[in-house]
Amino acid sequence: MNKVIVVGSINMDVITRVARLPQTGETVSGYSAEYLPGGKGLNQAAACAKMGIETILAGCLGQDVFADRLYDFIKKLGIKTDYIRRCDKESGTAFINVAENGQNTIVVVPGSNAELSADKIAVLPIDRGDVVICQFEIPLNTVMETFAKAKKAGATTLLNPSPIRHIPSDLLAVTDILVVNETELGFLCGKKLSEQTSAEEIAAAANNIRPQESQTIIVTLGSRGALIAGQDVYFAEGHKVNAIDTVGAGDCFAGVVAARLLTCKDLRECVRTANLAASICVTRKGAAPAMPHHDELFS
Repeated sequence: MNKVIVVGSINMDVITRVARLPQTGETVSGYSAEYLPGGKGLNQAAACAKMGIETILAGCLGQDVFADRLYDFIKKLGIKTDYIRRCDKESGTAFINVAENGQNTIVVVPGSNAELSADKIAVLPIDRGDVVICQFEIPLNTVMETFAKAKKAGATTLLNPSPIRHIPSDLLAVTDILVVNETELGFLCGKKLSEQTSAEEIAAAANNIRPQESQTIIVTLGSRGALIAGQDVYFAEGHKVNAIDTVGAGDCFAGVVAARLLTCKDLRECVRTANLAASICVTRKGAAPAMPHHDELFS
């Protein structure tokens, strides 16, 4: 049986809930503070594991008060922890403000995630047919080495380049599926894209940065849905819900796409399922704890 391997960040999310997000230089009063497991790597691994898929998370924790709590959460989800290392730095932390309309601002302190070096992933058990996911909350060289190893093994690579930065051409060359939102796509193609940008313009922008015809770019469009730009273009409608927390939506989407790729060969169906999962995720508080279970999507 194939598996999903997530190489990425593990954070403790410190979430403050406010009526509205503060403007620059402004102080607003919050009405609650929570400490919830997060980080793009952990979020995506949680989404995969809750789909009933064998999931390995490779990451790095510190020696602080958050580390054991994060490790215990990961174990309880059934995620394999054999490749989670410890270091002397503080564990990764994200400081998140969430407004009543579900919008958020996030400041991430990498901490131990910055210590996830390429040599620590050299022993990952990547097999042909596996799906390997990376993001940009860990060192870029580690992402590149992971994907090079995955491609050599015959695995499918899925890159979620967030926080967004320039993607080196040699990394794009070993990326099978690129998952970005419209803002990240705009950064990559040098154009300003938003929720108001038409699906046709989004597709054109995605195809402009697609380096090879065999590769696929999936653009998440919030409540509008998602668009697949590959050899063909496909738009998957979104789901209208009352969002209270959008922090983990993108990670939920990416994780569910990866999980579904192991059991469903139709990428369109994978994206439709991921859309549904993300729509459930945003109706709950937190990131990793908010990921839906398989039975919620296929009841």
